[in-house]
Amino acid sequence: MVYRDDDQLPAEARDEIVRLLRNGDKIQAIKVHRKYVPGTLKESKTAVEAMAAGLGIPVKSGCLSVMAMAVVLPLSLILIALS
Repeated sequence: MVYRDDDQLPAEARDEIVRLLRNGDKIQAIKVHRKYVPGTLKESKTAVEAMAAGLGIPVKSGCLSVMAMAVVLPLSLILIALS
C-alpha cells in the first residue's frame, strides 16, 4: 500500500498535528491531516502515527475491541472451568 507524501502539508498544519499529538489527541491530528492531504482515513492514520513515531511521541491504538477481548476471553475461560 502506498501512503501519501506529507510534503503536501503546510508548515502550519504540520505544527498543529504535532501539537495535537503531544496533547494526546490523535483523532483530531488525523482530521487535520485529512484536511490537507487527499487520501483515505487509513492513509492519514498511518501517516500521523508515523509522524508521531518519528518524533518519539507515543500514541495509543484506540482499539477498544482488542482490550475488551483481553478481558472477556480470560473471564469466559474461568467461567467454563468453574462449570
